[in-house]
Amino acid sequence: MTLMPHTGTIPSSPALGSNLLCGLSAPGISLGHQQGTPCKKKGVITMNHTFAIVLAAGRGTRMNSDTHKVLHPLCGKPMMRYVIDSLKTAEIDRLLVVIGAHAEQIKEELGLETEYVLQERQLGTGHAVMQARQSIGLTGCTLVCNGDTPLVTSDTYKSLLSAHQQSGAAITMVTATVDNPSGLGRVVRNDMGEVIRVVEEKDATAAEKMIHEINSGLYCFANSVLFSLLEQVRNDNAQGEYYLTDCIHIAKAMGLPVHTVSVADPYEISGINDRIQLAQLEKKLRNTINETHMKNGVTLIDPDTTYIDAAVSIGKDTVIGPGVTVSGATTIGKNCFIGPGCLIDCSIVGERAALHQAIVRNTVIAEDETVGFVAGVSTASPASLPQANYAVHVQTNPLYANSRQA
Repeated sequence: MTLMPHTGTIPSSPALGSNLLCGLSAPGISLGHQQGTPCKKKGVITMNHTFAIVLAAGRGTRMNSDTHKVLHPLCGKPMMRYVIDSLKTAEIDRLLVVIGAHAEQIKEELGLETEYVLQERQLGTGHAVMQARQSIGLTGCTLVCNGDTPLVTSDTYKSLLSAHQQSGAAITMVTATVDNPSGLGRVVRNDMGEVIRVVEEKDATAAEKMIHEINSGLYCFANSVLFSLLEQVRNDNAQGEYYLTDCIHIAKAMGLPVHTVSVADPYEISGINDRIQLAQLEKKLRNTINETHMKNGVTLIDPDTTYIDAAVSIGKDTVIGPGVTVSGATTIGKNCFIGPGCLIDCSIVGERAALHQAIVRNTVIAEDETVGFVAGVSTASPASLPQANYAVHVQTNPLYANSRQA
């Protein structure tokens, strides 16, 4: 359904009749929870059926790339892959991705892991969600999130769903308080602390721009309420778009409760719009990855110059020198030594192996093997010093082999 500006009476909606789901009701109707039979099968939808809609139709022009924004790698993995993997472990029954620009790139990456909904014209987030109406219908509950917020954890998704179901609210949204809210949607509350609307930066007044509580773009709705609210969204704003956030003030005007939950670390809900933000989040995530390995018993001589991708596994008591890059689906065993400047990509390094100035790609290094060139110098005159400007390159060998490169 295409969203259009409404100039007359708000259209009636079957969603506000007696069949309100997930414990929701119109004014005067009890907010008690209704019971349904859980069902995980596609095509059989019940009151407790949970959907997730991932918004990934935008062009991402600020990335200035021929690759879709959500497919740019973050610590070796497309940023959208983090979103999909977290949702898969968050007890979601059906997962839908709204696609538009560069749609084939996303389908090639995700394949049959998700269902797809096409937004042919990118007319805003509200319009994007409306495209999923025929796919999920008016029963069940829906979590809505963005494909460019890769750090949101599965636990946060689970907490949002749980809070929504327990609160009986029409809408539950995730917020955060940040020091610098510039460019982000502000959460506006009344004197009683209730959320009354979300205002985008370009539409905010000077007073609203002083608010530090921001909207994360992460919500949970009852499908019946979601689509009846979307039918009333207009595009009379600075962007000329149909904002999903407008559902907040429409719900309040209808007397439906809006609930919020907050995240302790605002970085978790950070979105990526350009390469600067991509680099900032990559640095944050790399620090987290390095700290996790160190807590698990890995020694990093210089964490600031050590780059380890998200899919890498490293055994305890392994020592990694400065300037090392470990990428792809690499596994390093216990008690290994990875010397300064090594690059290891998509390889397996056996226990107790030692690598010195090695470049290792698509290779298996056997246990107890030493790979690399080491020059030892003591009390020699300058004229007799050995030429030690060698690196070792290991690639596509069943065990290991080395070739010295001057």
